[in-house]
Order: sequence, then C-alpha cells, then structure tokens
Amino acid sequence: MPGSVSIKEDISQKADEKELIENFNKESDEYKNADPLNKEALDRVWQKVVASVPTDKPDLRSTLISSVPVIGSGFILALEVKNQIQKDKVDAYRQELIPLIREELNNKFITLEVKVNFEKIVDAKPVSPIEKFNHLAGKNPAMIDLQQKFGLEPNY
Repeated sequence: MPGSVSIKEDISQKADEKELIENFNKESDEYKNADPLNKEALDRVWQKVVASVPTDKPDLRSTLISSVPVIGSGFILALEVKNQIQKDKVDAYRQELIPLIREELNNKFITLEVKVNFEKIVDAKPVSPIEKFNHLAGKNPAMIDLQQKFGLEPNY
C-alpha cells in the first residue's frame, strides 16, 4: 500500500546501518602503514565534501558546513551535530561521504562517527521552518518519528 508504513523497510534500514560499521584488522601491516590524518588535509577535503552535496539537500549542506569533524584515534573522524535530524541526514548520506573522504585522504580505514551533542544547544529563538521543527522535535522526539514515517519535510 502506498501510504502505509512497512516493517520490512524498517528492518532493512537497521541492516543497512549495521553494514556501515566496519571492523578493520588493526594488526595488519596495511593498517599500521596507512597515511596518517592531519587537520590541514581534512579541512581541505571537508570543503570538497560540502561542495559535493547536491543542491536539493540544503539541510545536509548546512549541517556539514556548521559541523567540522575532529580527528580521533584509529582513523576515526568524530562529527558532532546539534540534533537527531542532522544526524539522520548525515547518516543517510554516509554511503557517498566516506568513499570521497577515503579517496581524497588516501586512507581506506577512515570511519565517520556522528554524535548528537546536546550540551552545545543554545537557547536561540528558532526562525526558519527547519529551526522551528528542530526546536519542537527537541521537546517532543515523537515528531521525528512522524516526520520519517510520513516523509514530511519541515521546510514549508
């Protein structure tokens, strides 16, 4: 049925999320000899990543501009976002994002860890429709589920 919610789709999404988690053999010579990450190269590549985002995804572009990853241990890039919606948008684009970063930095072991940082939320008055939605979703997380289930865009 076109307007119904499918449990099969939800289960397949969970399976796709598990595939994103990669386990590398950290004892291998290839891992130990991989190109190290540095801040300057990451900043340069991150600008390319932002530029590669399609124009029909302005929310994702805005998220990637405002959130710059930090280099962690073991080739992990830690990206802090402001809310769950931003996290979901970055996770949905992860399949395109990670290969570009790996290729540009010449390191196939790079992983991206996206976390919501609730401590940095500032009490600013929401202005745009997306900010209003994010503000209300922060108070009532069920709004995020409704938005996803019904495919709603808060940009209107």
